[in-house]
Amino acid sequence: MIIGISFSYLLLLFGIAHWAEKHKKRYLNFFHSPYIYALSLAVYCSAWTFYGSIGRVDTDGLDFLTTYLGPVIAAPLFGIVLKKMIRISKTQGISTVADFISARYGKSSFLGVLVSVISLLGVIPYISLQIKAIASSLSIVLSDYALIGSTAYIPLYITIFLAVFVLIYGNRHIDSTRQHIGMVTAVAFESIVKLMAFLTAGIFICYGLFNGLDDIFSRGIDLPVYPQLTALSKDNSYINWFSMTVLAFFAVLLLPRQFQLGVVENIHEKQVDKAMWIFPIYLLIINFFVLPIALAGFLYFDGQSYDADYTLLLLPLKASQPWIVILVYLGGFSAATGMIIVETTALAVMLSNNILMPLVVAIKPLKRFVLKNAQDRLRSIRKFSIVLILILAYGYYRSIAHSFKLSELGHISFVAIIQFAPSLLIGMFWKDATKIGAKVGLIVGFLVWFYTLIVPSLVEINRLPQQIVEEGIFGLSFLKPASLFGLTTLDTIPHAVFWSMTLNLLSFIAVSVYTKKDALETIQAELFVEVFKYYPTFVRGTESKGADDPLMIDKGAETEALYSERGPLSTLLETFFGKAETVKLFKEFQQQHSDNLAPLGNRSFYYFVEQRLSGIIGSASAKVMMASLGSDHHIDLQEVVEMVRESQQLISLNKELTETTAQLKRATEALAAANQQLQEADERKNEFLYTITHELRTPLTSIRAFAEILYDHPDLDDEQRREFLQAMTSEIERLSRLITEVLDLERLDIIKEGLNLQPLRVDAFISESVRAVSQLKADRNIKFDVTVDPAIVEETMADIDLLKQVMINLLSNAVKFCDQQSGHIGVNVWQESAKIVFEVTDNGAGIEEELYDKVFEKFFQATQANQGNAHVGSGLGLAISKKIVERHGGRIWVAASGKAATSFRFYIPLSN
Repeated sequence: MIIGISFSYLLLLFGIAHWAEKHKKRYLNFFHSPYIYALSLAVYCSAWTFYGSIGRVDTDGLDFLTTYLGPVIAAPLFGIVLKKMIRISKTQGISTVADFISARYGKSSFLGVLVSVISLLGVIPYISLQIKAIASSLSIVLSDYALIGSTAYIPLYITIFLAVFVLIYGNRHIDSTRQHIGMVTAVAFESIVKLMAFLTAGIFICYGLFNGLDDIFSRGIDLPVYPQLTALSKDNSYINWFSMTVLAFFAVLLLPRQFQLGVVENIHEKQVDKAMWIFPIYLLIINFFVLPIALAGFLYFDGQSYDADYTLLLLPLKASQPWIVILVYLGGFSAATGMIIVETTALAVMLSNNILMPLVVAIKPLKRFVLKNAQDRLRSIRKFSIVLILILAYGYYRSIAHSFKLSELGHISFVAIIQFAPSLLIGMFWKDATKIGAKVGLIVGFLVWFYTLIVPSLVEINRLPQQIVEEGIFGLSFLKPASLFGLTTLDTIPHAVFWSMTLNLLSFIAVSVYTKKDALETIQAELFVEVFKYYPTFVRGTESKGADDPLMIDKGAETEALYSERGPLSTLLETFFGKAETVKLFKEFQQQHSDNLAPLGNRSFYYFVEQRLSGIIGSASAKVMMASLGSDHHIDLQEVVEMVRESQQLISLNKELTETTAQLKRATEALAAANQQLQEADERKNEFLYTITHELRTPLTSIRAFAEILYDHPDLDDEQRREFLQAMTSEIERLSRLITEVLDLERLDIIKEGLNLQPLRVDAFISESVRAVSQLKADRNIKFDVTVDPAIVEETMADIDLLKQVMINLLSNAVKFCDQQSGHIGVNVWQESAKIVFEVTDNGAGIEEELYDKVFEKFFQATQANQGNAHVGSGLGLAISKKIVERHGGRIWVAASGKAATSFRFYIPLSN
């Protein structure tokens, strides 16, 4: 059953990859999602993470965290380092770490070969580790169920199956810079599977076999090994932690599989922005149960011998939970196969582009043979590379890997790969780094890695004499692999990290300082270090270009003319790309240089062709291939500098035009907005004039009517005359108030000078405001409750006269609208953080919720919402109050209103 599940799962991966490739145009946004990209980066979590982390707790305690702490620290730097790596790779046609270092240092063939050899020697053991994890987990499951029959060759069959997968989905394009949508989608799916499997098993172990984390730790504390499991490494723990963290920090950027998925498969740099936080969260989640599961293993087996690497699988197996066993097995299977698929793809491109292709180009008979049918034969070389790598990994597994723990093999690979850090990462930011410095640094670092880690491993399996480890090579004690130059205070891996990186870095810097760059090195250094200057916009991957891409626009006769003019260059492109793809490349070139073809001429086209070939055969081989066309096409330093200068002029001009267009667009939008505002202001002005005319006419009409009565009836008695005169006086006062408020409102709208700010004493301010309305409540049964929070200790600055106008207006409204029989008005003042809040509450009829905002509009009166209410005002008081409060930097609003209460609040900041 478990064997069938294994192969069914592999078929599922085939199905996912096939579906993704088939529907990549239909679901382009999904496949280009930053979440797919971030999940694919979790291929970092191989079988070493899934099984080996628990095993590391057994031997190294909490040191296992350093493998994940490094990437978590590195993730925030993705925005600087990873984005720059992506920009450089897209503009240079780079598809591997070897190609990156080779291109940086003048497209050096030697460096391409050196980096590829180090990668192969360092990573093939790591691939064999995954095969070992598959074989071991399969053996554990099958032996427990006492299944009969040999399973020795099942890992071989699985390796063959994975080889077929990589041949189909990792080798779809001859151009290795193109994205592999099917492979990336399958790897992202596997990241989900292994995470869910680990969490499910962790929950079962902690809450199924035990009574939660508290139970495990409370019982585990009595174990003799508890201090070892929960402590840092034994001696010099901080130095060891630092070394191991640095190791993981660089590995997450430089491992071939991480470079493949993080750089080559990147569609747009914006994907990095989400990956910066999704990837670290993934690492934290998948490691949450590692320590509890390790403790659970010791508690459950209670002194019995067991393989701690496979605790996650053994516990549900012993607990007779077959479905959890299958899920855990598939999680480990996913972790291993995902790593094998991507790592093999990346190494195959390195092997073919940086080792095999330079040999083909250098040997004329081979070169002629390949060029006769370049596309098919290049694919055959790539296929051969894939098969060779997996054969070597399987052979290493069968002969050596079974002798080591998962964590040991993983760390050995990591130390090999981080030797690229000085030449690659420093080379991205330091123009004076030289090719000779990179060569010396890499060779020194590689030799130290081999001597401090590989030699002791070979001694351990009796492939080298024991005296090398015990006495040092040639009997020199200071050359003991585990205590080089007398350093005895570090563990094996930190010791190797320290010496290999220190000597690598010192050699790289010292030799670079004392050596000079050649012409091509100089220009490549400039293009790498200043990549954002020369390429200010992102260059998209080939896979993301569609039929509607502007680079694919057919220019008709112009394209055909350009195509025919280039002679040997067009023939060379046709050889590798085919005619249809070559025509597309010509269109792309013409689009990039359509305004300046003549000045750039063959020089720019030469550079363009070499860049495109780099994605197929590597930068070093492309350089050799282009040079073989003849001396007429040779580019010296001056020509390249001129080409870059002219390209930069075009980029700068294009940038200026883009900025000018954007400014014009913004100006047009601003004018349109201003015009809209003027129209709205004009409409508000007309509405205001109509309303104010209506409001003025009402009291004037009343005054005129009373005046006519008095004029037409001189014989009226004194009582009636006084009554009419009193009505006229009341209407005149109302008219005066209205004119004053209109003038106040417009003054607040028009006058822009500052407020007359004075220190505001809250107690005095409230007392004066309440006193000002005391006459209004004199004849009515109204009770005032005033509460000023004594905690208000800070004085603020305010225009006291204007602010008093706000408070008096609110109090006047409260007096008008509170309960006529037993009125109650509350005044409350308190401080909230950096502001003072004022509240006026009455027990009147209340305001409908939908009118909360309308009450602050000009000329809105309570009678509009409550017909029959005798209290009539101008409808401007609250509008004026709103403007005064806003001029102070505050806000006024209806805080609450119901059938028996209305509350108005406003605040002003403590500092104006």
